[in-house]
Amino acid sequence: MTELTMAVAVAIVIGLVEGIKRLNLFETKWLFLVDVVFGLGAGYLMVGNNPREIIIQGLIIGLSAAGLFSGIKNTFEEKTRVEKYEDID
Repeated sequence: MTELTMAVAVAIVIGLVEGIKRLNLFETKWLFLVDVVFGLGAGYLMVGNNPREIIIQGLIIGLSAAGLFSGIKNTFEEKTRVEKYEDID
């Protein structure tokens, strides 16, 4: 599996989980596990029959999607928080 394929898989998982979030199918606190499950599914679809590779690649995809999404979200929330305080001064 190439790096480009992994990056595309992470982007797809982020998109799927964002859709689930907007449909309110799960509480926000469980979306991390949804990321991992979708990552494992992507790992299965991309790797094939090797269980060890499926788990490793799936966890990499799922955890990357969860971390990338929360990192971007936290960055924008912090920026908004800082802008609000700058407007007060």
